[in-house]
Amino acid sequence: ATPRPAIICVRPVDGGIAVIKKHTFILLLCLVQVLFLAFTAFATPAPGIKGLYSKGRKAYRTGDFPQALAKWQEAFQLAEQVGDKRLVSVFAANIGLAYAGLSEYEKAIEYYKKALLMQRETGDHRGAAISMNNIGAAYKNLGRHDKALEYYKKALVIRSKNGDAGGKAKVLSNMGALSADAGLYSDAFKSLNKARAVCLAAGDIAGEINEIGRASCRERV
Repeated sequence: ATPRPAIICVRPVDGGIAVIKKHTFILLLCLVQVLFLAFTAFATPAPGIKGLYSKGRKAYRTGDFPQALAKWQEAFQLAEQVGDKRLVSVFAANIGLAYAGLSEYEKAIEYYKKALLMQRETGDHRGAAISMNNIGAAYKNLGRHDKALEYYKKALVIRSKNGDAGGKAKVLSNMGALSADAGLYSDAFKSLNKARAVCLAAGDIAGEINEIGRASCRERV
């Protein structure tokens, strides 16, 4: 079988920024960002919803995407029943991840967009940027580079407005990987160099570009 194209994603790790490059479990790179929303949303959870979240998370991390999907769908229904838009957005995003893990990218996009709608309604700008990035990644896997770039650009605008250096670098790195995948290596270098510049400007990290399709921002020593 043809290997699934890698997505390069820069994310905050131990005060610095590291790169994750995955072929099989490419969406683990976005899981950390989506899951942080869940912890902040569990202040007043519906009965049993936290347990469903945890079981789904465990299943996802072991590659059992059908089980993760089942648990998160159940939690999603509970969140809808109690009318908690924040929780609805969390589990819609996680369901999107599970579908993407199953390579059902159209369904993933459907749920990412449901999450995005709730995030916009609740003013969750960071969550919206994450969903836009995930939508871009799903479109990339469908070979729809134009739509992927559209959503990456939207995510980049929010990251920039919020002063989120790590998130901005991650989106720029994804845009670089997208350009490289399309054979646009000059554009890829530009995006990756911008990601490096963002890392350098953050002050507590040093940026380094390794090669096309790979960006690495290492903690300053």
